[in-house]
Amino acid sequence: MRATSLVKQMLGLRSVTVIEVLVRPHELLIKLRLTRSRLVCPKCSYATRACYDTRTLDSRWRHLDIGTHQTWLSCQLRRLRCPTHGVITEAVPFARPVGESRFTRDFEHLVAWGCAKMTVPNDSDHA
Repeated sequence: MRATSLVKQMLGLRSVTVIEVLVRPHELLIKLRLTRSRLVCPKCSYATRACYDTRTLDSRWRHLDIGTHQTWLSCQLRRLRCPTHGVITEAVPFARPVGESRFTRDFEHLVAWGCAKMTVPNDSDHA
């Protein structure tokens, strides 16, 4: 099995191709490419094959850590012209729209779970 296929399976990513995996000290950068041909508006269900343009910089999202390495997903995104929302960056299947969050949904769910399950010490615990 190739390293890119292994990483894709480990992270449970759908509708993407892993292009490259860069291992740095305490950091893992995974470069992705979306596999779908249609661009989807992140705020509604509008989809089109027409690309307005391609962003010059890759978008990055923090994902769940793998071992002691912080994991980052990176992907070059296209923009589309939605009839309702105007020119907007396409949706990705693993994160909220660009500009709303720089974390994957899996990362956000883990943080929310941790907040719900952690106990908060009160003043009487320190007496």
